[in-house]
Amino acid sequence: MNYWQVHQYLLLPSLFLSLLVSYPIFSVDPARTLYPICALALIAFVYTTPWDNYLIYKGGWSYDNSVLFVIGYVPFEEYLFFVVQSLFVGTVFAMYTWIYGTFDGLLTKSNKPFLYLASGLFAVGVSCLSQTKSFYLGMILTWSMPVLMIQLYVAHDYIVGQIQRHFGLVSALTGYLWLIDSIAIKYGAWTIGKDTILGIYLNPWLPLEEAVFFLVTNLMLVGGILAIERTLVLISIYPGLELQYKQHPIETVLKTTFSDNPKDTKPISDLVHCRTVTRNASSSFYLSTLLLPYHLRYKFWKLYAFCRTADDLIDENPNTKENIDKLSRIIKNRERMDDPVFRSLHSLDLPLKPLMWLLEGFEWDSKQSIINTEKELDDYCFQVASSVGHLSMYLFYDNPPPELFEKAHELGKAMQLINICRDVKEDWVERKRIYIPGLSKQDIQAYCDSKSDKVQQKILQLLDRADGYHVLDAIYKLPRFVQRSVLGAYLFYDSIGKRIRTGK
Repeated sequence: MNYWQVHQYLLLPSLFLSLLVSYPIFSVDPARTLYPICALALIAFVYTTPWDNYLIYKGGWSYDNSVLFVIGYVPFEEYLFFVVQSLFVGTVFAMYTWIYGTFDGLLTKSNKPFLYLASGLFAVGVSCLSQTKSFYLGMILTWSMPVLMIQLYVAHDYIVGQIQRHFGLVSALTGYLWLIDSIAIKYGAWTIGKDTILGIYLNPWLPLEEAVFFLVTNLMLVGGILAIERTLVLISIYPGLELQYKQHPIETVLKTTFSDNPKDTKPISDLVHCRTVTRNASSSFYLSTLLLPYHLRYKFWKLYAFCRTADDLIDENPNTKENIDKLSRIIKNRERMDDPVFRSLHSLDLPLKPLMWLLEGFEWDSKQSIINTEKELDDYCFQVASSVGHLSMYLFYDNPPPELFEKAHELGKAMQLINICRDVKEDWVERKRIYIPGLSKQDIQAYCDSKSDKVQQKILQLLDRADGYHVLDAIYKLPRFVQRSVLGAYLFYDSIGKRIRTGK
């Protein structure tokens, strides 16, 4: 096996697969996902090139004459390896943290112990350079530790917190590269200079130095991604930073990158709470938000947490009028700043009118139990669903285009109608509510007991009505970076409608 075949059969297929799988996520917001990874690959190429040339010159490793061509002392395939490893590891890790990322490390402030560890390893590397047998290890440590020291200086707690949480993934990526390295060494794609290594092997072909090399390079790549991610997350969480970013993007990024974690951690802990409420209340909605850029994802968690909290408050408390008035005061006067949900809602700075529409829908639920006319149904759907669509426009845009509000209203109504059709039995059994016009309590009870053709026919009519809204047209008029998320949420509801039609 030669070096090109290592790329052809092992590395390039892995990279292609990772890019293919990650495309739906990275295409949503490439400026905050794929572009930083490409920048890291370029930095890795520039930073590693002189180091690797010197390492080969000093006999650290060698290659056979089957390489395509050589620039300096380094073969083309090795230059390609710099880029392929960076893109592969960066893509896999960034895709994983995009979906499963947490705020670990943002709520802590340590004395940066791993920064001191990296400094110590750099000193060890310097001493290793003076001995022939430890030369390769010294080259690795003196080359890698300065980069890790910079990363840990700017984002120590976030990097350490995330790596601890995702240790299994980092280990798997490193183990995979150890396997490729072992295969390549076994079959002669490249050879490690025996005079420059300690002679300690993890398996018959993989020397300690090569294992350390792939471990630290992965940590450098992951650390770079996490340092960038920390900056973007902080800008997305803190409204003041987000406003500064819109006005002075480069200055804000640099200032946030080299600043300590904010002393006021309430926005972070509030967002953790809102995410928990969203994830526990609606896994389908939560999953659809993962296709949104960070700043929009966080805003939708805040809005959903408020909707869920307000609805539960009214449903569970018999003194509904008092609660409606209380919620109205909280919204109008920006009260209850001691509560994470209401603090988060106020941070969105949403218009008052659609929030009042939403409360009117909650109030109807508390006072009424049966919808009698089509107009009542239309009004109810507008209040509890179109209002959310209306509010969403203010999350997507600073100044929403007026023509999109009607589309947002229709999308909300379509999804609410499907929701009503799905929950006919649950709404009656648990809440004694009927949302479908023209049905009596006896009709719904008969439907719950066995099957009612009348109720089934009404359900199908409502589903036809939902299909009548030009939902896809509405979705494709939204900004490109939110279309997949909204489409995913709608397709989930649409699949519910299809199952109801087929009786599955």
